[in-house]
Amino acid sequence: MRKTKRLKMYFVAGFAVVAFLMANGLAGNIQQALAADKWPDKPIQLVVPWKPGGGTDRSARMFAPYLAKELGVPVNIVNVAGGGGWVAWAQMSVWKYPQDQYMMGIVNIPHVMSYQDPRLKRKETWKDFGWIALHSFDPCTWLVRQKDERFPDLKAFVNYGKKTPIKINVAGFGGDDHQALVAVQKKIPDLKTINIYSNSDAEKIATTLGGETDAIGGNVAYFIPYVLEAKIRYLCVFNDERVRQIPNVPTFEEITGIKVYAFVARAFVSAPKMPEEKRQILLKALERAYQIPEYQMKANNAGDVIIYKAGADLRKMLEDNAKMVAEVKYWEMVK
Repeated sequence: MRKTKRLKMYFVAGFAVVAFLMANGLAGNIQQALAADKWPDKPIQLVVPWKPGGGTDRSARMFAPYLAKELGVPVNIVNVAGGGGWVAWAQMSVWKYPQDQYMMGIVNIPHVMSYQDPRLKRKETWKDFGWIALHSFDPCTWLVRQKDERFPDLKAFVNYGKKTPIKINVAGFGGDDHQALVAVQKKIPDLKTINIYSNSDAEKIATTLGGETDAIGGNVAYFIPYVLEAKIRYLCVFNDERVRQIPNVPTFEEITGIKVYAFVARAFVSAPKMPEEKRQILLKALERAYQIPEYQMKANNAGDVIIYKAGADLRKMLEDNAKMVAEVKYWEMVK
């Protein structure tokens, strides 16, 4: 009888210990979940890799209040200029958790891929960033004057250029539209083109309408109003599919059979080793903020093509762009 009672006492004591451990474990999990739900509990610092007043800065300041609303804390813009973006990106690539858990940054693509230019001697690569989600995406395009009878379509444009040099106006050496042009020059070596560099898209339009240059290399969104005014027209887009804003314009690959994909984009990053539960909080807040109708209207009016892309889809886009830049090696082309 005593032995039976003793066994019962051991069983009850053991059960109590197990119950205590389970309760404490559950409580710990609940506390962790509640802590994650409360994060962030102080302002987020959003680093823009350019000085105030530029396009990325404008877009960040427009978006910050909507992201702040979804996160429940202020989002403060911090401008870190210099090095063509690399002063800020070098900092972002080595952010540490937990000390940098309240930091977010904007990375511009393909600008960040310039690390492949051996002249820069950069140690960082795109893989060093804590990518969260794509913000905006705008493919490259070629345009000509609306009434330029020499170039009724892209096929005629290419055929003409194999006989007579065509002056194509691009923004700057190493930019996305310049990279698209260099890729075409390398893949169609008998195409005769002369690179003309402008300081702005407005200057591109002015020189092309004035007949100083034959074509414009740029991004789709900016030129839509001028196309609607019948001043210029699209020849093609350098994308893997047609663009929803201009569905009747073919891709370069459709007409030539040659793959040339080029675009300008912005993406958000955090500390590279941010815990997944906190990274998901940022990711979901971004996705919700993108969908706010008021923000979508403002972004559209400003020419920002908002596209949500994350995870494997974003990684593939980055891998493909890095591969294209490595193949094109635009830095080998003389200005």
